[in-house]
Amino acid sequence: FVMCLPGTTLIETPDGERPISELDAGDSLRGGSVVVIKNAYTPEETVFVKLVLADGRWVETCDVHSIAGRPAMTYAQGDALSESHIVEKQVTIRRERTYDLLTSSSDGGYTVKGIPVATMIPTLHRLAALLGKVV
Repeated sequence: FVMCLPGTTLIETPDGERPISELDAGDSLRGGSVVVIKNAYTPEETVFVKLVLADGRWVETCDVHSIAGRPAMTYAQGDALSESHIVEKQVTIRRERTYDLLTSSSDGGYTVKGIPVATMIPTLHRLAALLGKVV
């Protein structure tokens, strides 16, 4: 199961942005701290969606990762997102180690360039339990 972000994704911390791949449990984030970090590498190719906003911000996640309450793949050009709108949607397929965070914020999520990104770790664990797999 891959429901995550590329390791180069910059996560907002009190000291500026840091790549998600460099964060550790206990690190402070904007709005909370890291509780759990999941990283995965799958031999299968993963579909990634990059959403570029009119104000220059962008976020890239796997296709099913929730951004502002919706799976990334469901967004289209022109859709509103994080007080802006999407001007470009790029879809790529590649093999890459991916990461996700569970934070101490009220919803467990975090922000990427001010864009709310949900944690998928609880969902991943529920799916794995249903299928009898270990994550």
